[in-house]
Amino acid sequence: MSKVKLIGKSIKFYSVSNLISTCIKFLLFPFIISITGKEIFGIYMLVMTMIGYINLADLGVSSALQKYVAEYKGKNDQNTLMEVISASFLFYLFVGIFAALCLYVLSYYFADFFNISKEGAEIGRSMLKLSALIALFLWPSIIFRGIAEGLQKYDSVAIITITTQILSAILIFLSLSIGVGIEAVLIINIMSVFLQNICLMWVLKKDINYFGISFLNVKKEIFIRIFSYGIYSFLGSVSILVIFELQNIIIGKYISMTAIAIYSASFLLHNAIRQLSSILSTSIVSVSSELYGMDEKNKLRELFFKGTKYMTSVLIPVVIISIIFCRPIIEYWVGDDFKDSILPAQILIFYWLFNGSIYIGHSILTGQGYVNVIFRALSLNAFMNLIITLALIQWIGILGVAIGTTIPMIIYSFIMITIILKKLEISISCYLKNCLMDNLILYIISFSLSIVLINLMYPLSLITTLFQMGIIFLLSIGFYFIIILSREERFVIRKLIGV
Repeated sequence: MSKVKLIGKSIKFYSVSNLISTCIKFLLFPFIISITGKEIFGIYMLVMTMIGYINLADLGVSSALQKYVAEYKGKNDQNTLMEVISASFLFYLFVGIFAALCLYVLSYYFADFFNISKEGAEIGRSMLKLSALIALFLWPSIIFRGIAEGLQKYDSVAIITITTQILSAILIFLSLSIGVGIEAVLIINIMSVFLQNICLMWVLKKDINYFGISFLNVKKEIFIRIFSYGIYSFLGSVSILVIFELQNIIIGKYISMTAIAIYSASFLLHNAIRQLSSILSTSIVSVSSELYGMDEKNKLRELFFKGTKYMTSVLIPVVIISIIFCRPIIEYWVGDDFKDSILPAQILIFYWLFNGSIYIGHSILTGQGYVNVIFRALSLNAFMNLIITLALIQWIGILGVAIGTTIPMIIYSFIMITIILKKLEISISCYLKNCLMDNLILYIISFSLSIVLINLMYPLSLITTLFQMGIIFLLSIGFYFIIILSREERFVIRKLIGV
């Protein structure tokens, strides 16, 4: 299968998977809050944030596993491939025990740091203890997702993810409807991930000889290779958690649990854009790792040019339309009680106007192994994020958290594009010509149509809001496809989407 078809296939499957995931989150968010209340939901989000920090025990091995599985597949080196898998599986067995111990200990100190009710403290402790038990089984299973993504089995990953997410949503709805507590939401969400990994293990049985996994013959050199790559992915993950997840802890400490729930509405809208960017850059790390293993530098540059141009042609119009329609989305989605989340959501989404143009290049550098360079830029981003957020949160509340995220992300975007162009040996003028210039008319059309339509016909419901947004996007992207793109580019797009 050609790289274009492979990327197109992965985008289609991940598009459906992430669309369903985003819809489920949007539907469940107001339902869960209506059952549990803002404070209990805020505690749930706080616990999930703590679990996210425990996930740092991965130390970047999942990223290294995906890279080396793809790379040694490209080199057809089956022996080294099995050594990498064996070493990773052994590592995850120990991490499962470590994570379980950490979560269990945290359950006893959870309430000491935050100002929460006695009932909330007990719920938090209960969720952390349950998470500790599940961690023993969940962590070793992570290896199967890493192998599947490294082997570029995105169709299997997507189908399994979609199925388990729908089942999870049904179980969450039924559990809360009959009066089961928020703990059920946590258990169902975590166990759905475990089930996904077990299903992937079954799917991979034809590609991987599980009997070839041996802990006795794991070489020291393999661990060094995995961790030399993975350590920077790990440090990058620390930075990402500071950038996107630490806010819940800071808000819980300096404001309240209710404020976490309000900020969560803003972040969920922003995260939908983030999910879209992940969809559009799906498989780029694995494909670039394989091309890097084959020493195809020109194809890597071509991947960057076309990937960035096509990705931003979809992402940036969505960002523009979402910023303009953010008010009616929140008004009709979660109601007037969440009106304080509108401006923070717009501010968070705004930085994607800059960050969207670096995502393909970022993924290519990751596939080539430049994770140390990416980490240095991310660490600066995280440092600025923390300083600005702490300086502003007691002054302007969750708005300060949004500003503390957005300003460093814009600066990070300019730093990263400089690094990407240098590593791929591309001039700024060549980058602008091949990636951005043709798209400017598209952005102007999206902005103009959004402003005109929302002022002439302000939406009357969530359905009409989404309908108007969809119409604007389709008109903008249709004009771009028919008028702006060349015949060759239209052929590539049709090949990507399988038409």
